[in-house]
Amino acid sequence: MNESLMLLVIVYAFFSSLLLFALIKSNLHYFVKATIIVLAVVFYTLSYYGWKEAQGWPSTTELPDKFFFHHGLIQEPNKEAQDEGKITLWVSEVYNNQLADTPRAFELPYSRQLHAQVEQAMIKTKDGRDQIGFQDRENRRFRAESDRSLAQDDKHSVYFIDLEESALPEK
Repeated sequence: MNESLMLLVIVYAFFSSLLLFALIKSNLHYFVKATIIVLAVVFYTLSYYGWKEAQGWPSTTELPDKFFFHHGLIQEPNKEAQDEGKITLWVSEVYNNQLADTPRAFELPYSRQLHAQVEQAMIKTKDGRDQIGFQDRENRRFRAESDRSLAQDDKHSVYFIDLEESALPEK
């Protein structure tokens, strides 16, 4: 747990104790007091997980439609350890042909197809050919219409292309 999450826990504990003290001294009905306490705990939990998503932990949300690929980490499934495997991508969203300021880590479930694509993108990046990634929504939609079981396995369908080098302006 890093310092900002620990500070968040301390702040919420302080405000929760203030809320508890105020509720004890108030003349509200017990049902209202219990509801307020439960809501405080629920909001604390939601904000903790929201901060966890914002603090650099890999996001499990969907990848951006278009992104610049920085690097990937492939963790293959391990049946002995009952680990299903995962693929972590470090990407920067591309919006209106502009890169986001900071890259973001995304965690995707392991699939052989994604493994091969990410491995190929890492090789090309290492060779100096930057990669742009795209969500393959059309292919996913076509598969969902033709075979529901295939669509479940290929929830995170992406593809990569080489980033064209921009021509330098003439002097």
